[in-house]
Amino acid sequence: MAKSEYSKTTVGTHPCFLILQEVSHVSDLKVRVSEKVRDLRYGENPGQTAALYGRGFIGKLQEVRKRDKDPSQTNMEDAFYAARTLRYFPDREAVRIGKHENACGFAVQVDGESGTELYRRARDYDFRSFFGGAIGLNFPLTRELAEELVRHYHEVLVAPEFEEGPLDAIGSSASKCKNLRAFRYDPADLYDIPAFIGDMFVPALKQFHDGSREISTIRADPHLTAIMTPEDMSQYLKTDRTPTPRELFDAFVALCVDVDQRSNSATFVKKGYIVGVGIGQNSRVDTVEVAIDRNRRYNNLAPSFVEQLGHDPRRLDYSLDGASMATDAFCPFPDAPLAAHEAGVRTMVVVEGGERYEDVLREMKEKGDVSYIALPPQERHFTHH
Repeated sequence: MAKSEYSKTTVGTHPCFLILQEVSHVSDLKVRVSEKVRDLRYGENPGQTAALYGRGFIGKLQEVRKRDKDPSQTNMEDAFYAARTLRYFPDREAVRIGKHENACGFAVQVDGESGTELYRRARDYDFRSFFGGAIGLNFPLTRELAEELVRHYHEVLVAPEFEEGPLDAIGSSASKCKNLRAFRYDPADLYDIPAFIGDMFVPALKQFHDGSREISTIRADPHLTAIMTPEDMSQYLKTDRTPTPRELFDAFVALCVDVDQRSNSATFVKKGYIVGVGIGQNSRVDTVEVAIDRNRRYNNLAPSFVEQLGHDPRRLDYSLDGASMATDAFCPFPDAPLAAHEAGVRTMVVVEGGERYEDVLREMKEKGDVSYIALPPQERHFTHH
């Protein structure tokens, strides 16, 4: 449904239906009825009830490995945000690991890597946070990958298909994933998630527990972007240095992951996998500094986790030297870009804006070794889920 078709939305409730009444600009009354799909184990916390309505992506998930208890609201949210990120990579295999809706690991195919290798790359960036996370795949789960992931505890797995045998490995006596909830999705449903300008969409509702008898609701359109490929970002390059093809691709990957990280956010990517993440900071410079500090801290901690993990989480290069960065913030001061530059980043994606934007841009140009991509304000991707 097009953006211009709506002016306001009201909400009704029923034990089995969620009723949304949409009033168009021409005063036509439209009613969309979302049928209840299932009860959820609990809401955001065990003391809160919750249920799933509607046949969007998560409403259509097929549970191929059921457990004694229903999935929780968080499980469903993590499945959705995994799909949101995978949506941007129709032609490359990718793995996303999420916790509390945010990505703590991501890897996409760059040189024909196997799905198992992509999982390892996504897992090993933040080797403390992936435990209990939700794994999203845009390719079938193989026996080889299943045998690798059952070495650690995971809550949720979503994939388009399951080859013969992987579910047996998940339920084996040696598995640490015996309580894993596995869901199959139709790839057509994945690519039906609105992401790009021109995609059809239905406005979403954000509701607030701000009254005992009635609550307030905001009707909002989804974030849609015109950037579908790395090359689409090139028109916004503001400095003389041209990024290498790999740097530009990594910048695109960082942007696609960062779109669904809680603001303020910054995502660093190198060779197709995450090497730094800063999430949910009040200050735009703090989020960059948090990502840099976490990267250094994890690299220092890695040797002490080898025995616990059963492998070296730094078998590959997770340094920030040569990485690309994307952030949802505009940079009215040079502090955040300079911090990224000092850490080794040479290609960065920011949002254009701020009273001192020209001063910041001038300083980036003077560096001479920075590819500074400043997206127009309509490409800003704040999210506060």
